[in-house]
Amino acid sequence: GNGGGTDGGDGGGIYSSGKLTMNNCIVAENSSGAGADGASGGNGGGIKNDGTCILTECVISENQSGNGGGPDGNAGGFGGGGGNGGGIYNSGTIVLSNCIVSANTSGQGSGGGDPSGLITSSAPGGLGGSGGNGAGIYNTGQMRLNFSSVYDNNSGSGGGGGSFGSGGNAGMGGNGAGIFNAGKLSLNTSTISGNLCGNGGNGGSGNDRFGGDGAAGGAGGSGGGVYNIGSLD
Repeated sequence: GNGGGTDGGDGGGIYSSGKLTMNNCIVAENSSGAGADGASGGNGGGIKNDGTCILTECVISENQSGNGGGPDGNAGGFGGGGGNGGGIYNSGTIVLSNCIVSANTSGQGSGGGDPSGLITSSAPGGLGGSGGNGAGIYNTGQMRLNFSSVYDNNSGSGGGGGSFGSGGNAGMGGNGAGIFNAGKLSLNTSTISGNLCGNGGNGGSGNDRFGGDGAAGGAGGSGGGVYNIGSLD
């Protein structure tokens, strides 16, 4: 994270760094940890996989990665970024067959700090944290989806910028609401639908008396279905 706090813990439902096989299972309503003092939220609200994972006829639903921590206590401190991978965060190898990944949420970015004391200059407010990416799935490893559905997932919104002499810039909304892929992803006869990227935060306001300007709002997230910066086939 950007601040002096500790990032939230990963793997709200399951954290696996070995070999994991699941059949006809439900992983639902789990949350990874929130960040502290400007730190990032934890990744993998439902499942965090660093090893080898095989899921067959499973449902991964209504999980959430951690929200970013509030400003770190410094004047104009940064807000923490939201955690990635609300449903699944994969940095290992994972195969989903006849599975559903739905209604998961990646973490919200925290707002930037408003410095305390009298405004005597155009000193800025803190930067807002970005929303988490990959609400359904965040992949940096190797992943294959067979006859599976990824739908109705929502990536995190960016936090607003802090206000003081001049405004702090806001955080961006999370990318890849359905799937964020920075690894190797294969899709076989699967459906990606109804996923929604997070909104950008509002820019902080400034004080005209000291020549301070308001700041830009954050951009909304991109790639509602799939955001790909890796290999996709």
